[in-house]
Amino acid sequence: LRALDSDRYANLLEQLVVAAARPRLNAEADRHRRAARVARPLADKPRKRFRKHVRDLDRRPLDADLHEARQRAKQARYAYELVAPILGKQATKVAKRFEHVQEVLGGHQDAVVAGAWLADAARDAESAESFAAGELAGLFLVDKDTALSKWPAARKHAHAKVP
Repeated sequence: LRALDSDRYANLLEQLVVAAARPRLNAEADRHRRAARVARPLADKPRKRFRKHVRDLDRRPLDADLHEARQRAKQARYAYELVAPILGKQATKVAKRFEHVQEVLGGHQDAVVAGAWLADAARDAESAESFAAGELAGLFLVDKDTALSKWPAARKHAHAKVP
């Protein structure tokens, strides 16, 4: 009788009532659902930052703005790769979209940096070296323009609806 009158027994009965009202038949699935509720907003935050940055870009964006877009795409990619074990194939697909954006903008950034380096090197070089540096810089301008031509499609692909 003492046990039935104890706080411990009253607490047990209360827990049984709660468990009967909301049974946990599959605790693993319940943990997975809770994890997904937390994971999605964590991954969505860098994606939204990317989208806002890109939305505010000019039609012909500055190189520095595209470099910032690349960094934000990288953050979004890594966020979705991180939550892919929880959110599944959909998160992996989104990560792949951002990987593509990162590659396109990475090619652009590589061309920008290489062209700037060649321009600096040409200033201090002999005329033949300057000419060669100018020729190479021209090739990097072509690479930059090629990457820039891929940007609208990559941007659109990254903006596709997230499932």
